[in-house]
Amino acid sequence: MLVAGFLYGNFIINDNEMDQTLTSTIRSLALIIILIRAGLNLDPQAIRKLSTVLARLSLVPSIVEALIVALFAWIWFDFNLSWSLMIGFIIASVSPAVVVPGMVIIQEENYGVNHGIPTLLIASASVDNVFAITGFSVC
Repeated sequence: MLVAGFLYGNFIINDNEMDQTLTSTIRSLALIIILIRAGLNLDPQAIRKLSTVLARLSLVPSIVEALIVALFAWIWFDFNLSWSLMIGFIIASVSPAVVVPGMVIIQEENYGVNHGIPTLLIASASVDNVFAITGFSVC
C-alpha cells in the first residue's frame, strides 16, 4: 500500500487533481486491510485471559498521552479545548501499520506465543487505534 501511495502521489503533477473521495477511500481501505490482518492473527483464549491487561495497555496510555498533548496545545498554542483534544488524539494513536507486521513475524517465529504477547500487542494496537479515531471524531 505504501508503494501504491508513493507511485500515485508522484505521478500526479498537481495536488488539486487528486480526487479527495478516492484518497479517502484508499486510506480507509488500507486501515481495514491492516485491521483484518491483525484480527486473523489473534488468539481468542489469550485475549480472554489477558482482557484486563489489554484494556489497561490500550486505553490508559492513549488517554494520558492525548490529555497531556491537549494540555500543551491548549497552553502553548492557545487552541480551544476541542482543537487541543483533536491534536491529542491524533498524536496519541498507535499505528497498526507499524505494530502489526512486526508482531505477525514474531508470532510466526513463536516468540512469546505461550504467554500471548504478540496477540496482546496486536489487539492493543487495534483497540488503541479505534479509540483514538473515536476520540478524534467526537471532538
